[in-house]
Amino acid sequence: MTDHPIRFFSHAPPGQTFKRDWTDVYLSEFPVAYRDELMGRCQIHAKDGILRELFDREILAPLQAWAEAEPLFCVDLLSAYGDSFLATVHGMTPEEIFEAWSTPEKSLTGLKPRRFPCRTLGIDLSGPALGYGQRAGIFDDTLAVNINALSADERVTLAHALGRCHYLHLGAPGYIGLDGFRFIVDAFAAGSGPGYLVVAFNYLFMAHHKAFKQCIVETLRFINCVGGMQRYLLPDEVAHYGVSCAYSTTWVMERKRP
Repeated sequence: MTDHPIRFFSHAPPGQTFKRDWTDVYLSEFPVAYRDELMGRCQIHAKDGILRELFDREILAPLQAWAEAEPLFCVDLLSAYGDSFLATVHGMTPEEIFEAWSTPEKSLTGLKPRRFPCRTLGIDLSGPALGYGQRAGIFDDTLAVNINALSADERVTLAHALGRCHYLHLGAPGYIGLDGFRFIVDAFAAGSGPGYLVVAFNYLFMAHHKAFKQCIVETLRFINCVGGMQRYLLPDEVAHYGVSCAYSTTWVMERKRP
């Protein structure tokens, strides 16, 4: 039996205001603190299991087929340390990621190889997290930017990357403003080649989740979506939101073809 009522909708307005600030965790040069705090305490790696299964069902086969003709380009936007690419590009289970990130040494040596030829780009605000992802071989290239305060040059660079990528993962859109989200989706949609977007919407921490969903269904072609657990809440979060668990829906969308 759970110690808290099983509820989906918060009795408080959704948004980031009372969400735990994990900035200190993302500033470590290795993902061990992230693993211990967010995975160990909150079980956030459950989302990696949902992501991996959905990716394998809907995306893996076409990506592997495209990779036979040319190396793919994959972008992880708001990547943190890269566990989403470990789940999808590398095919690791949540349990395997949790074990691999248990020590700094294992986090560099205990990863599975990529399942298809590709070049990868990690984009995040945290330079240390991106640095780990590059040292570990999760990201070939990185871009440390504030998505909500892009310079003109950064917008051009990001739009170019999104327009040519074959697989775009966006796992934390709650950190992005509505205008920024529309820019990302439009830049991805403007690409001329085939491509998939995977994005997870968390109602509890997103003030504009309906507008975000409307944006993708108007701009891209729907493939599938599934719901699942995002993470357990900490006691102070439970006291504010009135729920013990945050859930999300993971959407698979495809760039429309002529």
